[in-house]
Amino acid sequence: MLNFPPIPDWSSIHPLIVHLPIGTLIFAPLLMFIGLFPWRTTGIRWAALLLLAAGTIGCFVAIESGEAASDRREAEMTGSARQVATLHEELAEKTAILFSIVTFAYAGVLITQHFWIRSQRPVQHVAAHGMLLIVVMADELMIANVGHLGGRLVHQYDVRAAISQ
Repeated sequence: MLNFPPIPDWSSIHPLIVHLPIGTLIFAPLLMFIGLFPWRTTGIRWAALLLLAAGTIGCFVAIESGEAASDRREAEMTGSARQVATLHEELAEKTAILFSIVTFAYAGVLITQHFWIRSQRPVQHVAAHGMLLIVVMADELMIANVGHLGGRLVHQYDVRAAISQ
């Protein structure tokens, strides 16, 4: 008989969840960049949108699990750790909102490009695609900062998710 480890509760699963949005949202701009080139890379552009959508949804799930973990550990945090945790949480929420806006905007660009311009790539679509890529790169800096603050909480202040046994 196999003995599987227990399923962690919601407040302790945050360390497992945060890596999905980080990985997908860091890889998406590469596909967006490849999608700027004029050869037929429609599938790559749609894959970039899929990664943006999965990463954005993952951001909101990570925020919810992080809030549950924070509620469970808040009494144990020192003043400076609590400040870092607050900044981590606020920046994560702003990052998720910005990625939501970019994801919907990128979907709009791809949909209009797919239905209205099939054989040509007008300058407007390439410019919109490029501007969204620049915004995503700025969002990448935000997600890196959120991860850095989370790393500080774990490694500098020893704030860890409680693992149920």
